[in-house]
Amino acid sequence: MSDKVDTTGEDIPDTDTIELEFEEYEHEDYADEYDEEDMDDSEIEQRVAEETWGLDPSMPLSREAADWYLLMSMWLDEHDDEDRFARRTSRLAEAFKDYADMVVGGELRYTLGHVGDPDNSIHPDLYQALRYQLNGGRSEAWDAWYGFRRKHKTNALYWAEDAFKAFGSHTYGGDKWSYIARTVRMYEDGEISAITFVDMCWGLEHNGGQFFGKLWNTYNLKYVLDANVHEEENKLVANASPSIAKLYTEVYGECSI
Repeated sequence: MSDKVDTTGEDIPDTDTIELEFEEYEHEDYADEYDEEDMDDSEIEQRVAEETWGLDPSMPLSREAADWYLLMSMWLDEHDDEDRFARRTSRLAEAFKDYADMVVGGELRYTLGHVGDPDNSIHPDLYQALRYQLNGGRSEAWDAWYGFRRKHKTNALYWAEDAFKAFGSHTYGGDKWSYIARTVRMYEDGEISAITFVDMCWGLEHNGGQFFGKLWNTYNLKYVLDANVHEEENKLVANASPSIAKLYTEVYGECSI
C-alpha cells in the first residue's frame, strides 16, 4: 500500500550508520478460510500481517541486517555493478514501512482513554476510528488501521503522531511512538531516502524494547547491528546469507572469524 521510492542512483546523506536511542477499505473476507477459534493470538496477528499488509512473518531479520550492511559497504566502494544494494534497499524499505505503519495502528488503540478532550488532543476522524474501529485487540487494530490509512492517506500519520504526543505514557504511546509515526510519514512524503529510512528502522525502539519484535524474530539482531557499529565485518559475514558472504569475501578476501 505504500508509495514506492526509487533508490537507484540516490545519494546517501552520510556514510556513517545512523544510530537512534529510541526507537473505508473493502478487503477480502477470510472467514471461510480460517477458523480463528483454533488460532492463538500470534497466529491471527501473523495472518493479518501477511494477508492484509503483505508482510512475510518469517523474514530472518539478523541475516537481512548483515546482508544489507555488507552490500552497503560494497556499494560505497563501487563494487556493486549489479545494483544489489539498491534492490535490497527497495525491498526492505517497503517491508519496514508497512510493518511500522501496521504497528503504529496497533499502538493507537491504547490512546483513546488517555488523550483527553478529542477537540484539543486528537483529530476527530481518528477519534471516531479509535472509538469504533481500533479499540479491539492488536490484530483487529492492525486490520482496521489499514482501511483507515487507505481512506485518509498520509494525514492519518500526522494525526497518529499528534495523538501519541498527547498521550505521554512511558508504557504505551508517547514520544517514542510519535517518532516512529513521524519516521514512516517522512519516508512516505519523500523527506528521507529509502537508504536513510532502512538505516533508521534498524535502530528504532519502542517502550517495550526492540522495534521489530511485534511480528518478527529479533534473535541475534542486536549482535549483528552492534557488529556493524564496531565495523566487525567478520561477524557480519558469519551472519550473512551464503550468497552475500561469498560475494563479499570474493571482493575483500576472507575475514578472520
